[in-house]
Amino acid sequence: MGAMVATPAEHAAPSPDSLSEADVALLECERSHWGPGPGKEAVVRALCGVSLPAYYQRLYRLCHTPAAVQYDAALVRQILDSADHVTAKRLEKTRPQSGGHRG
Repeated sequence: MGAMVATPAEHAAPSPDSLSEADVALLECERSHWGPGPGKEAVVRALCGVSLPAYYQRLYRLCHTPAAVQYDAALVRQILDSADHVTAKRLEKTRPQSGGHRG
């Protein structure tokens, strides 16, 4: 897999009915390097040529397309479930912690 070079067309949302080679590479990268394991940022930069935040933004945008679901519904569901879990954990951290009193 070569590095994905970001072109203006790739910054737009993927077509709902087809995946580009870059889209497939993104999904396969996530399948191969699931989760926040050690060195994932270096792997993403080497394989996809983007920072980790840009990778996740593009990956999540891609996962909301019918073409990605058609390509591999189980993988897309796993990615989106993981994103929901991370979001829920972040929200938990921002909520004020209740004291020991119940009123």
